[in-house]
Amino acid sequence: MVSSVTSEQLASVYQAYLANTDQLYPSDQMPLMQALLGKSTIVDDMEIHHSDRIIPLEVHGTPIFDETGKMTYAIMTFQDITERLRQEQLKKVETGY
Repeated sequence: MVSSVTSEQLASVYQAYLANTDQLYPSDQMPLMQALLGKSTIVDDMEIHHSDRIIPLEVHGTPIFDETGKMTYAIMTFQDITERLRQEQLKKVETGY
């Protein structure tokens, strides 16, 4: 049995938030939803609230098409960008930008 899950339910279950806010990530902007519309998307303004930690993410949504050009499914990948953001912040402090 296959069940349907809404993007709001996914955002709530995974505690996916718009970065630096307490708002769940907007469902229409989620990379998976964009991928299901046939659009490849990359965002870096999503974060997961897990226990006492906030984990900033880069998220890719990609539609997958069959040989006839029909979209058959979509995938979404996540990457923890904590270290990247830390390095960017250090660079800003060092350069003043």
